[in-house]
Amino acid sequence: MGMNTDMEAQRFCEAFYQLVIVSFSAVGFVVGYWFESFRITMYAVFAGVAISCALCVPDWGLFRDKNPPAWLPDGCTQRPKKSKEATPSAATK
Repeated sequence: MGMNTDMEAQRFCEAFYQLVIVSFSAVGFVVGYWFESFRITMYAVFAGVAISCALCVPDWGLFRDKNPPAWLPDGCTQRPKKSKEATPSAATK
């Protein structure tokens, strides 16, 4: 189920849940400050966490297989050797 999600989707999902939680927290802080109620602030933070969990925890499949990882073929026990052009020290020589 979770093996189909690539690293770019994971990066987006992490940034998205942080954005949701920070947005709800900021709005909750302003509204809680305005009404002088710490309870409103905490409810806003809890709502942000619940919504971000509902959106980010399940494997919705929206970003599935758009950037698949490069896996080694079956039965391969050795890593492929890197070419000399890919190393930065070869470019400076």
